[in-house]
Amino acid sequence: MSSTDNNNSNTKDSDQADAWDDLCVNPQQVALETGRQEGRQAGLVSGFNDGKTVGIVKGVEYGMEVGFVKGVVKELSDALLALDNNNADNSNNRFGDAAKVERIQNTLQSLTTLLDAFPSPQESFQGTGIVGQLNSASDDNDDEEALLSGKDGKSSTDLEGHMQRIRAKFKLLMVQLRWNNFSLKAVMDAATAVGGKDDNPTENQTATMIPPTSDW
Repeated sequence: MSSTDNNNSNTKDSDQADAWDDLCVNPQQVALETGRQEGRQAGLVSGFNDGKTVGIVKGVEYGMEVGFVKGVVKELSDALLALDNNNADNSNNRFGDAAKVERIQNTLQSLTTLLDAFPSPQESFQGTGIVGQLNSASDDNDDEEALLSGKDGKSSTDLEGHMQRIRAKFKLLMVQLRWNNFSLKAVMDAATAVGGKDDNPTENQTATMIPPTSDW
């Protein structure tokens, strides 16, 4: 037998001895490691499913809110444009004097910029690949935490940050218009109340969902 064969045989015997020693010292190690791996995979699947459910709910909420703000901005912008086209006297129009109209226009412009910058669903998830990254992550907990927290540089877009800026600017617009109680919730509550009384609300009933002209 050559020296190489002897070395290979000694190495194999040494590995077997180490494995046996490990098993004797801690006989539950194999079961603990197997349970850890299975628990980790089950946790990833459960977390993904929970996150998907919450994401759908939040997506609908964000979509409704952004759509509502866009509708309000469009109607107000059209009304101001019509005011300019008619060369109306700003001191007598429903928006107030020239200085107030200018402030409202500036806020509308800022709000429009924020709305245009709000990411689409494709932009929100493009290139994140978070599921694949989690499945291929190492056993190191630090690696998993980095992926989940976005520290790897591939985090999803900060939708909540975008929404907070839009809400703040919209609130400022409502203050400038003196529509202090006008909001998506107020409109939905009014629509629910009208719909509960009559499946086909009249024009006057529908008009109660929006602020009166005198508040402009």
